[in-house]
Amino acid sequence: MAASVHGVLRASMDADAVLSIQRAVEVAFQGSALRVVCIEDFIAMKLFACGPQDLADARYALAAGKSTIDQELLWRLTARYGRDAMAALQKLLSP
Repeated sequence: MAASVHGVLRASMDADAVLSIQRAVEVAFQGSALRVVCIEDFIAMKLFACGPQDLADARYALAAGKSTIDQELLWRLTARYGRDAMAALQKLLSP
């Protein structure tokens, strides 16, 4: 059973990685074009990591991208990382 569960978890993680790559955006950096994860993926990953610097990074990204962040996507991505990540997002979004 554990192998089956692990296989499902692994498949889910692989699918998430593929979707993150598909959502990646292109940015200019020192005269070159780089593909980076979208802001919603970045914030969700930072909330999952949940260290003090990660939370500060997530807070800054939320403030910087406030007008362009897809809230529905952000909640959906964060939910995949579990209750702690969801609680951290709720706390960051609370006034």
